[in-house]
Amino acid sequence: MEEGTFNQTPITALSLRTRMKIALFLNPPRELLSHEKVPGDYRGLAELMQFAYIEIQNFGTYQEPTMKLLDTWGKRQGATFGKLMELLQELQRYDLLAQVVPLLEEDAAAYQRRIHMQRNGQHLIQDPEVTSGDSLNSSQYLTVDDFLSGESTLYHAFMLHSDAPEDVSFAIELTRKLESEGMKIFLRNR
Repeated sequence: MEEGTFNQTPITALSLRTRMKIALFLNPPRELLSHEKVPGDYRGLAELMQFAYIEIQNFGTYQEPTMKLLDTWGKRQGATFGKLMELLQELQRYDLLAQVVPLLEEDAAAYQRRIHMQRNGQHLIQDPEVTSGDSLNSSQYLTVDDFLSGESTLYHAFMLHSDAPEDVSFAIELTRKLESEGMKIFLRNR
């Protein structure tokens, strides 16, 4: 893929699959500093993206700090695939680049197809602002672990409950009991 295509593809065109792969590499804290004297994790990437210290600290409060970072950066001018690749090189995250470049190529091609369809007046099946994940078959994965491992997890039961405190405590109690008996329970929030 041409470098110009990456420089013209906004970061908002990243598919869920690509975002999750980036997060897999950048979420774990990494103290080894790059040539730029920043850690090789989401904190270093955020610093290179010119986020303030307090903003970087705030990203760390999220369960998926890299996902939040990418979402926030996507609202800024100049947030493109090309710039992301440049920043990952500055971080010296060649391990991540090796894994993510083919995914970026797929996402950029999908973005170009959507743009082409819009210019030709063809109707999109899905609004591209909702998701850019056309290459991720969401019916294939039930959980994040399924996606990351590439294998489906089999559950004995699916537990659905309201957010009312008494329902939550009952669900926790029931889950503990069933899992202590060796059953695998799917809960929506874990």
